[in-house]
Formats: sequence, structure tokens, C-alpha cells
Amino acid sequence: MNLRIFFSLFLLISGMILPSQTAQATHIRAGEITAERISDLRYRFTIRMYFDTCPFCNDSPTLDVDFGTGEDPIRFARTNSFPVAGVRETSVNEYTFEHTFPSPGRFRVSFIEPNRNDGIINVNNSNSVNIPFSVETIITISPILGANSTPNFTIAPLDQACVGQRFTHNPGAFDVDGDSIAYRLAIPKQNVNDVVPNYLDPNDSSFGQGTEADSTLPAEFSIDPITGTVTWDAPTQSGEYNLAFVVEEWRSGVLIGEVVRDMQVIVNECNNRRPDLTPLSICAVANEIPGDTSNVIFEPIIATDPDGDEIEISVSNAISEDGNESIDQGIFDSDVFDVTAELFPTTQINDTTYSAIFRWDTRCEHVREQPYYLVIRAKDIPNQGPGALVQSLVDVETWQIQVKGPPPIQFNAQLDDRAANLSWQDYRLQCPSFNNFDFSTMDIIIWRREGCGMRLMCEQDPTMFGYTEIGRVGVDDSTFRDDGPLARGLTYSYVLTVNYPQPTRGTSLASEEACVSLPLTAPLITNVNVDQTDALNGQISLRWIFPPELDTSLDVGPYSYILERADGIAGTNFTSLASNLNDTSFVDTGLNTQNQDYTYRVTIRGNGGGDTLAQSDPASSVRLSTTPSENSIILTWDYQVPWSNNTLLDRGVPGHIIFRKESTETSFIAIDTVVVGIPTYTDFGAFNNQCLDPNLSYEYRVTTLGSYYNDLLMPRVDALDRPLFNDSQESGPISPLNEIAPPPPVLQIDSADCSALLDKTCADALPANFTTDPSNTLFWNRQTSGGNGSCDDVAFYQLFYRAPGQSDYDFSNPIYQGPDTTFTHSNLERSLGGLRSQAGCYLLISIDQSGNASLQSEEICQDNCLYYELPNVLTPDNRDGINDVFRPCQDPLYAESVAFEVFNRWGNSVYTYQGDPQFSWDATDDSGKDIPPGVYYYSANVRFLSIDPDRANQVLKGWIRVIRTDGSSSE
Repeated sequence: MNLRIFFSLFLLISGMILPSQTAQATHIRAGEITAERISDLRYRFTIRMYFDTCPFCNDSPTLDVDFGTGEDPIRFARTNSFPVAGVRETSVNEYTFEHTFPSPGRFRVSFIEPNRNDGIINVNNSNSVNIPFSVETIITISPILGANSTPNFTIAPLDQACVGQRFTHNPGAFDVDGDSIAYRLAIPKQNVNDVVPNYLDPNDSSFGQGTEADSTLPAEFSIDPITGTVTWDAPTQSGEYNLAFVVEEWRSGVLIGEVVRDMQVIVNECNNRRPDLTPLSICAVANEIPGDTSNVIFEPIIATDPDGDEIEISVSNAISEDGNESIDQGIFDSDVFDVTAELFPTTQINDTTYSAIFRWDTRCEHVREQPYYLVIRAKDIPNQGPGALVQSLVDVETWQIQVKGPPPIQFNAQLDDRAANLSWQDYRLQCPSFNNFDFSTMDIIIWRREGCGMRLMCEQDPTMFGYTEIGRVGVDDSTFRDDGPLARGLTYSYVLTVNYPQPTRGTSLASEEACVSLPLTAPLITNVNVDQTDALNGQISLRWIFPPELDTSLDVGPYSYILERADGIAGTNFTSLASNLNDTSFVDTGLNTQNQDYTYRVTIRGNGGGDTLAQSDPASSVRLSTTPSENSIILTWDYQVPWSNNTLLDRGVPGHIIFRKESTETSFIAIDTVVVGIPTYTDFGAFNNQCLDPNLSYEYRVTTLGSYYNDLLMPRVDALDRPLFNDSQESGPISPLNEIAPPPPVLQIDSADCSALLDKTCADALPANFTTDPSNTLFWNRQTSGGNGSCDDVAFYQLFYRAPGQSDYDFSNPIYQGPDTTFTHSNLERSLGGLRSQAGCYLLISIDQSGNASLQSEEICQDNCLYYELPNVLTPDNRDGINDVFRPCQDPLYAESVAFEVFNRWGNSVYTYQGDPQFSWDATDDSGKDIPPGVYYYSANVRFLSIDPDRANQVLKGWIRVIRTDGSSSE
């Protein structure tokens, strides 16, 4: 039998194992703490623990709870216990109690209870029975934030999975206050401050790899941060696994609480495939009109099973006291709502498909800002043959249900000069349940945009389509006046939404739009375009159209125009440019368009110039400003025009166009388009993914695209299909700043593969990958320093190397300098034995185009694969060439020296050696005399070539059997 040593590249640091407490073992599988507010400082808590019901297990009749107030834990008695349906030898302990906190504040409520159940394979190397179980809940008591209870769970924290099948689980968390819930994974704990030792994620590669669809891919394990659905695709090894996650509770952007749930998944070998559910997202409108069922949620839940098994469909199931599953929580809880949702029984559609109908008659009191998450479970019932034992499998989908209030109705708008009077039905008539609402915290929002012809769907917000808020009134108001002034030519669309009260908040569906437009009895300017940028010879082209709704039978021709100009975007010092124009266009020359912007207006005259009929609204040129920024240039532009320059994609008007010219180029090119609400753009160098060069200058021009959104103008300017194009002036040359160094790069290395040494014996030759010259391949990701991460201004990288025994890096001599993101370091230093050593450490820095150097990357090191093996048989007399002398097995790797000593059975030293690790010993003592046959013991202190001091010196201890010619092996 041989004794050998194999050193891996990584050290495994074991967690502390607590003393055995088997006598007190509770064998806990899962658990959590939830809380319900009773009064200002008083809460009712419920703790649920799920544990084995083995004969020798303590059933924890009491529990000590720490309320995070600095006082000693308080002991509470168990209030209920019942078995868990579908999970063998498992029951639930419930502890329900009340506690009054001393003051407002943030409190961490927790408990510690020994012990977890044994054999949890991802906790402490399966030795989990001596590891305590601990969960916690954080609550915030604040008069500012208001009343609050923690989320409740409607699905038990125990579930079963099958090897090779994707596993999904949703806790069915539900917040009665309507707060926002978010989820994140955590590591199970053994006390408030310490996680369990040696925890591995369920998809750790040590358990194998494979997804349901492809056994060659790594397993995946995650939690959806919004819905809370845990997905494990797919378990590869049977056994019991524990995982923990945190349910965060947010209100008005403030984290007000956390609940930690520690759950268990039991993975079995199964001869079954899971069913499959169809996902769905629902936006519903609450309806309290008697007899009107148009907005009732009435949705089929569809599930299929690839094996053709029968399927049971359930919704938001919870474990009831009798151990049966019942629909009694979440949106079905009659304590939360006055009505109960219905789930009609599952029916078979065809050989593989089953369906159940979910119905919910939503009312105004169900409206809330956060969506409801309905956990749908499809469980198959395998068709078992005689003596067969097939585990049922479950698929889980989370339906998102957003409940909106009904829209305001009977909404209309009437012109009043250049204003609009809006009116609608009293909103309170649509929701009789408003009797329970606080009207003072509700309001109606008035929205306006340019252009008409929009119907907002349930899930759409007015801001998505260019609406802006222009006012708010109380929910008991039913009128509003928009004083404008409204512009001629534009059509205006108005909609209303209703904000619901705290704590659940929420909004109504937008009303149908009401539209108005001023009579088109004045000229409409359509273009103020900067043709040429110059301080003296600038040029602007203007166009306008004849008033489309002018009554030519009363205001007769012939017609002519007066064109006036003022300085500035909102200029008022108008002077006449032309007073008897017969055309609808004009070119204004000799301008300072480089530094000045201008505003124009047109007046129409009739009756051969004898009558002044109407004057247009003023329209300005577009003024572009540029500002240098770090690795970028910021563009802003301004204008005051009677048409709309906002981007409304639904009306065929795309974004404004950004043009750029480099100092090395002769013409402008379009680099991007901008969806405009606020006219601004930052050039980060996204065009062609080339960073702006701080050594170059850039010029810009913006082309705005707008429209009057008025169908009456279609024959004249084709405004809906061909927007109004207007160019700004060309900006002066400008260069980006480059004063901030790039962020440090993230350096990685292909770790040396030492696995081939695991199975090597003395008789085996060194594997081929160790007989050639090894090398280290390093790689890194390019780090961006632009504001939006779209541009990388790194000019080159410098990679530095530190050999074993070298105290510091030689920063004057990089081993690589260049723009690439990978480098293979070969021709490394040779070690004893002629092998090239892979051992060494590396640092990387980035240098940008201006010579700014980043901070150093994190140091990354590679170590050698170490190998040194000694035999344990010595036959010095037979001279057969086998075990004649005691020497290391062939091809030690990176052993530099050895201090070798042999002891007899009484512990007396008989032989010592120090020097070359490839020594030989012929069973003689220090004086050269043959030692008697028998069993001897040795100690070999081996010095290796390694960058890790803990690996560089290793002590081997073993035994040697000395056999003489007569076959004797003992004294």
C-alpha cells in the first residue's frame, strides 16, 4: 500500500462544528417568523417550525425569543402542532404570542434552536444534526411610516423535487398593507451573527451538473427578486437541501422590514416528468356597477403533463391546521377583503391538458399600487402500476394581477378663448365602497399632451405616451380649467387618473381622452431652419401655411403677409423684415447664427392689404449648447415653437437627430436619435463604439422633428407622415474632458488543472500535461469609465509579474503592454527537475488615452501542482530491481529539498538524510549497518516551490516494511 500526498490549489477552510446536542435534538427542517400589528407598539407574532417526528427527537414545547431590545430572550409555549400533508414524518410547531415594544425603532426578532435534521447535504458536509437553526424578522415601528405588519406566507417551506427535473417553488408571500415586496437569496444561519458552516448552493458543481434540457450545462439556481419564485434547474443528486431567502418590505422607497425564511427541498430519484403551467399577467379594472361583469377576472389556468398524468391545479395554497391544503390566505382571505375569489375545479381538456378557472370580482377597495402575486401550482398524479411508487411533481407559476380603479367617466373638454374647461362625473359615484376611504389623501390628476387619438390600456401610464401633469384636484371635484394659453394649430388631448389613498395607494385606469384645438384662422409657421452658421453671414429659412379655417367669404383677398423678427428665443423686440409678401417662405440672411437665436411671427392681410386679419404664434430657431464632460460631451437645445417637438412615436414622429463632425472630417454624419421629452443628449462615443478622443475636437448639429398633430393640416404639410424638420446652428469645436483614470480592471487566470495527479500511483508516469512546458493564461474584461458604460477609453494595459520569493513587482518592466484583453505567460522560470514553474502572481493596470493610469487590479496568483509520493515496502537484499532501495516515486513535482528521518518501533532514530528530494535509502542506519527487517516509521519534511508558505513546507509521515532475503519482515 502506498502513501502519497497531493496538494490542491485551494485551501478548504472548515467551519466550526458545535458540540453534540443530540439529547436536545429537535431535527428542524424549516421555519420563519411573521408579525401582525395590534396597536402602536404591540404585535402578535407567529413562529412556525417544521421538523422531523423521529422517536428520539425533542418536539420543542417551548421556544426562547429575542426581541432585539437588549433584554434577555422570553420563553413562549407552543400553541399548536399538526402533521404536514405529503411529507413523511414531518410536523409543524406553531408559537403564537404577543409582545409590546418599549418605543418606536427598528427591532430584530430572532430565535436559536438546536438542532437541524441530519444529512442536509449542502450544510456542513452533511453533518448538519449538530448545527443550530436560526431565523429572524426585522420590523420598523415608526409613526411616520404608519402601521405595518410583515408579509405572510401561503406556501409551506417544505417541498420535493426530482433529479433531472426543473424545480420551482414560490412562498406565496402576501402583504396585507400593500407594501412592495422584494426577494433575495441568503445563507441559512446558526445564530443571528453566523451562517451555517460549509454551506454550498444547491447548484454547486460538487453535486454534479445539468439542466432539465441539457445535462452538459451547469445547474442553475436563483430567486426572482420580484415574484419570489425559486428556480433550480436542475437537481443532480438526491438528498435534502436547505436554502434561505429574505423577503424585503418597502414603503415609499424605504426598507421597513425583512423576513428570513429557511426552507428545505427533498430531492428524490423519480420516474416522472413535471407538468407545465402557462404563465399570465393580468391588469384588471375594479368594478362596482351592479350587474356589470365586463371587468370581472375570469381566466383559465392551463397545465399540461408530458406523461399524460392527471393534474390538480391549486392557487395560493397554505397548510391548514388539519394538514390539508386549503385556499384560505392571500387574496382569498376574508379577513382582508369582503369578497372571496373563486377557483373552479380542474377539468380535463384532452389527454395531456387540464384547466381550472380563476374568478375574482375586484372592487375599488382592492386597488393598490403593488400588484397581487397569485401563486399557481400544477401537481401531477402519476398513473402508478401495481407496486409502483412514483413521486408527484409540481410546476409553479406566479401570475401578476394589477388592480386599477375604474376610469373617470363623462369626461369632456370645451374651448374658452385660448383656454379649456374640463368636466367629468363625480368620481365617488363609481365606487360606493369609498365610504371606507380617506378622501383627504386622494386626488384626481389632469394630464395633457399634443395630439389626439390615444386610448390608454390598463397597464399603461400616461407618461408613456407624452402626457404631462398640468394639475390636481380633490376627488370630490369634477371640473378644471386649463388656462393655457393653447397654441393655434395644435390639437390637445386630456385624460384623467385618480390617485388612491394610503397605505395601499394605487391609481385608476386613465379616462377616455377629451380633445380640443383652436380654430385655424391665423397663419401657421412650420419651419425656422438654420441653413448656415456664421457670425456675419448666417442664414435661416422660414415657411408657413395659409390659415386652413379662414372664412374667405368674409375675409376676402387678395392676401399678403408681414414677416417680423425678434432677437432671442422668447424675443419681443419685433421688427419688420418684409411687409408685402405673397409667398409662404422667406430666407433671412446676414445673421449672427453662430452666437444668436431668433424668433419670427407672420401676420396675414386681406383685401389687397387693406385689412389686417390674424397673426401667427411666434416660432424661434433652435439653439444648441455643448458642454465638455468626462469622456463625453453634453448637448442641450432650446426653442419656443407653436408646434410640438416632443417625440410621440405613436403618431409617427421619431426622435430628434444628432449630427457630429470630427476635426479630422469635412462633413457631418448622423450618430444617434433621441426620444425627446427634455431636449438633451450626452455623446459617450456610442457611435461605432468608438470613444471620444480628448485629442480631437467635435462639432454638432441637432435636427428637431415635430408636428401640429392636426388632421386639418394633412393636405398642406402632411404633418402626421412627414414631421417638421428644423436644424439648429452648428456648435463650435469642443473636446471631451479626460481627467479621471479608468477603473481598475478585473484580472482572472485559468487555474492550473492538477486533477490528473489524483489517480497517479508510483508505477504511473507523470501525465503528459506536466511533461511539457506549462504556461499561465490571463484574461480580463475591459472596464468602462464613460457615464453610461457604452464607451471604453482604455488605450492599453500593463501586466506585471512577481515570481516566487520575489518581494515586490518591477513596475518598470511589464511582461505585457498592449490593447488586448488576454495574455499567455510562457517561458517561465525553470525549477529543480527542469520543469517550468507556473507559480507566480500578477497585477494589471489600465492606461487611458490621456495617460491616466488606473489603480492596480486585485492581485491574482497561480501556484504549482505539487506532487511527492513515498512507497512503503523495501526489499534491499534480493536485488531484483524492485524496491531494492527506498526512494520517492518517479517524477516528484516542484519538490526542492527533503529532510528525511526513520524511526524504529520504539521511536529511536535509525537514519537521517537532508538534501535532494530524489534521494535513495538502502535500509542501513546512520553508520552504514543493515537494519533488521520489520516495520519502521518515517517523517519527511518536504520543501516545495510554492507561493503559499503553508504549502511550501509539508511534513509526510508514514511507515515502511523492510523485508530481508529470507522473507522475514519482523524482528
